[in-house]
Amino acid sequence: MGKDVAILDIGSCKLVFATGHKNSIGSCDITSFSWIPYDGYYDGEFLNLDGLLDDVTKVFKQANVQKLPKCLYVGVPAEFSRVETKAYALNFGRERLISSSIVDELHSKGDQYSAIEGWQVFSSSAISYLLDEERSVVDPYGERAKTVKAILSYIYVKNIFVELFDIITREFGFEEVKYISAPWAVGTRFVDEDARLYGALSLDIGFGSTSICYMKGNGIAKMATAPLGKGSIYGKLAQQLNVSFEEALSIEKSINLDFEALEGALYTIFAEKQVKTYRAKDVNNAISARIKEIADFVNAFASEDKGLIADTTTLYLTGGGIAGIKGGLITLEKNLKRKVRGRAPGINNYDKPYFASMYALLDVACEIYENQNIWKKLF
Repeated sequence: MGKDVAILDIGSCKLVFATGHKNSIGSCDITSFSWIPYDGYYDGEFLNLDGLLDDVTKVFKQANVQKLPKCLYVGVPAEFSRVETKAYALNFGRERLISSSIVDELHSKGDQYSAIEGWQVFSSSAISYLLDEERSVVDPYGERAKTVKAILSYIYVKNIFVELFDIITREFGFEEVKYISAPWAVGTRFVDEDARLYGALSLDIGFGSTSICYMKGNGIAKMATAPLGKGSIYGKLAQQLNVSFEEALSIEKSINLDFEALEGALYTIFAEKQVKTYRAKDVNNAISARIKEIADFVNAFASEDKGLIADTTTLYLTGGGIAGIKGGLITLEKNLKRKVRGRAPGINNYDKPYFASMYALLDVACEIYENQNIWKKLF
């Protein structure tokens, strides 16, 4: 059993802090966990920057950890990051064994012209390696070749994000802060490795933000975000029903999109100390329209680069945006016209789609802690 690592997962409506370690069977045991709602972010900016330190303080204290680990791993949301792919090749002139130093050289040289004002590279991973112009592999270690060409994915983070959390976390005595791409962590932990070999979509629907990634090999080949999610779904439902957001949200447990609602069917809830009813057909149509908006965003993303993403490419779904809607996944699948597989951590007490990001970050952090060479290769 290894020592605990600490992660801070920054969602669009909640902050999650957790500590844990890898157990004897290779999964993560969570030793402390806390979460709090906060104002979140929109379009790459925090809505209440002045209150962010207090929010982070609260989530740390709520976990009641007696001794914090020396290093904190902070998850960087897709909203504060961007992806660039680059190719770099080496010609040895003769056949050579591909070593870790050669791979490191490819990643380093591929990044040398990547400066973007206001951004910094904090992660690189391989989409594929082409050996001798004919054989494509995901992992070239131990292979032999005269030439190797790497297609590399570089993930950038906004400088202001790093500066902000460097300052905030310094208040709690961490000796070091490391940053991990949350969408990359989710994509590599919850998208099947075989699927990533040929390309797969990783969709995370949150509260105020939805991110979509095209995963290929060990990297993100393409990424996009949209201000869609649980907040927009029930915000628009509230407007249509002329009720508060909280009241619209309380209808969620009654919704069933698996069947077409009959004309006279009603959803009944208890709100404001009274029983209230809503036409099931109206509610279902409104919710289905919002899910279609998410599907339209994904379809536009998938069709943007002709030939990159196939119509048969499977989509892996995480996040809590539509997880509480019965029939939500099937409705999304129908609108996407592609297979959708829901994903969640398979561990007790945390086996929900909205814990995927937290668990993925913890798993990556444990792996980095146990093998610092992984940090050198990826970051």
